[in-house]
Amino acid sequence: MAASRRGKRFWIWLTVGVVLFLGLVVGGIALARLVKGSSIDPNRLTKVTRGDVTRSVVATGQIQRSPRSR
Repeated sequence: MAASRRGKRFWIWLTVGVVLFLGLVVGGIALARLVKGSSIDPNRLTKVTRGDVTRSVVATGQIQRSPRSR
């Protein structure tokens, strides 16, 4: 009985430790991103406009089918 209780405690503490560790890692990454900031050159920004999305492909050569394995 005592052995199973110890094993159960071990897994609980291990889970708590892993969750805390992951929380610290994610928090550290988030804090580093906030401190660093992201400065975008204003000359690279433009107003968004609505329009059609069409592209023409100009290429020489042959069209080849991509091989698929089934």
